[in-house]
Amino acid sequence: MTPLQLMQALGINPAPTTHAEYLDSWLKIKDIAKSLSDTEMTMRKALFAATFPDPKEGANNFILPDGRKLAATHKINRSIDEALIQPTRAEYELLNDRPVAFDELLKVKHELVTSAFRKLQPAKDEALGPAYAVISKMITAKPGAPTMEVKG
Repeated sequence: MTPLQLMQALGINPAPTTHAEYLDSWLKIKDIAKSLSDTEMTMRKALFAATFPDPKEGANNFILPDGRKLAATHKINRSIDEALIQPTRAEYELLNDRPVAFDELLKVKHELVTSAFRKLQPAKDEALGPAYAVISKMITAKPGAPTMEVKG
């Protein structure tokens, strides 16, 4: 079934022309996509658990009866309690057996603080200032996907 056929079967206008038709089609597709996404995740987790009852972290493979390979990645999300970094560092440094340096265990991810960057931006009719020009050299900006919701 093509996307066009699916939309027609679900009563979604595949070629809206008015704002109201676009809104109606988008809302219907959004609801269906959410439902399908939730269902897909449920099915994926169930299939993963049934296929890999004792998975190892990283790549896991299973050969299907028809010869195809089901490849799955078992991920473990780990987070750092930042308040414990310094006391943990101090305790780690006291150990005689340290296979890696403490700083090799953590990485710092630099992110732009948009509110501060906006303070460098000139007003609409002003020329670019030197601070904005310098900082802009290290920034790549590209449009993201818009978010929308209907309220009320």
